[in-house]
Amino acid sequence: ANEQDAQGNLINALQTKDPVPGNSLKLAIDADLQKYVAELLQDSLDGTNGSYGPASVAAAVVMSPKTGEVYSMVSIPSYDNNIFAQPDARSNELSALYHDNRHPFLNQALTSAAPGSTFKIVTATAGLETGNVTPNTTRCVNSKVLEIKGETGQIFDFLDWREQGCIDLRHGIAYSSNIYMYMTAGGIAQEGIPGLGGYDLEKSGVILANWARKYGFGAPTGIDLFNEAAGRVPDPGWKRRNYADPPYTETDRQWYLSDVYFTAIGQQDVLATPMQIARMTAAVANGGKLVTPHVVDEVIGPDGKTIRTIKTALKDVGVSAANIQVVKEGMHLSVTDSAGAGIRAYTPGIDIAGKTGTAEFYLPDGTKSQHAWFTGFAPYNDPDVVVTVYFDIGVGGDKAAPVASKIFKYFMGNVKTK
Repeated sequence: ANEQDAQGNLINALQTKDPVPGNSLKLAIDADLQKYVAELLQDSLDGTNGSYGPASVAAAVVMSPKTGEVYSMVSIPSYDNNIFAQPDARSNELSALYHDNRHPFLNQALTSAAPGSTFKIVTATAGLETGNVTPNTTRCVNSKVLEIKGETGQIFDFLDWREQGCIDLRHGIAYSSNIYMYMTAGGIAQEGIPGLGGYDLEKSGVILANWARKYGFGAPTGIDLFNEAAGRVPDPGWKRRNYADPPYTETDRQWYLSDVYFTAIGQQDVLATPMQIARMTAAVANGGKLVTPHVVDEVIGPDGKTIRTIKTALKDVGVSAANIQVVKEGMHLSVTDSAGAGIRAYTPGIDIAGKTGTAEFYLPDGTKSQHAWFTGFAPYNDPDVVVTVYFDIGVGGDKAAPVASKIFKYFMGNVKTK
């Protein structure tokens, strides 16, 4: 601390404090893998996307389901940190970043979006744990439309993405059947099929939301980074609070069958981050434990000695080993069955299980688009790694699954020597 006059001239030094060397961090991040994934996502943005146009935002998480170590976390678009050290010389670049509607300053791996069918892992678990479905419960999905008669006799159409044929729960996951998951969560009252809460729609919504929270949705994962989104788990209480004030009416606040159905397939009001999806996937991979992800492995002092080692933090999801196994088998079939939704993640020589997701959303101009997800783990029997891939635009099976396949291949060939 110094004593100065009004002009800023030094009068005398009151106290001198020498600088001390700080601690350094040893990260779980694998630098080569990080570079590979970043380039792969960037290159994959502009690939063919059917009628949906190119993606502009992407994220990926590669982590250990056993320890929570994050081997790679990528957010696209990225930017050069050095710009901030030269704000005057690089003011144009800085301005462009601030006005970029893709929000490059956001870490997309910790930013939430509708998770789509990746959420069906929650729905399947809830169905099995409540006993509302068994692994052998069969539904014949011979039409892409489930017609539900409303109280006034009006017909509401709930859609599947293809005619699935007669499927059990494992194939409901593997084929990513919407109609099977509608039945699992909300039931089909007109056919005498109860939902998670019997014929009480609010109860079904609460039970589904509770299972989502057990898997870590609706709260930060606790990763050792800033600005992590909590995501959103809708339930009847949330709907009442969210639509409490005018111009919303009592009708807007009610919890309908459609709320249960759309939540069951990860659409409408559900929000999750790629990191949350990776963590849910890790819980399936490791047999039912919610692991806290971390990028720092060790804190090392100036003398080179380890001050602190980050320990693995696990919490029980509360799902039986038998039911986790059924979900794992469904995810395995997704990648290995020729009709599986995740078949494009199939990688010779690596036994992968996974789940695709395609979540509808509306662009600012009102046109409908879709997010693309794939999340999975490998090797199937003793998983070492979880890979979660997200694109803001695309179809999960077409867009995200092939990218995940490449990441698995790179990981097994170059990283799994740790």
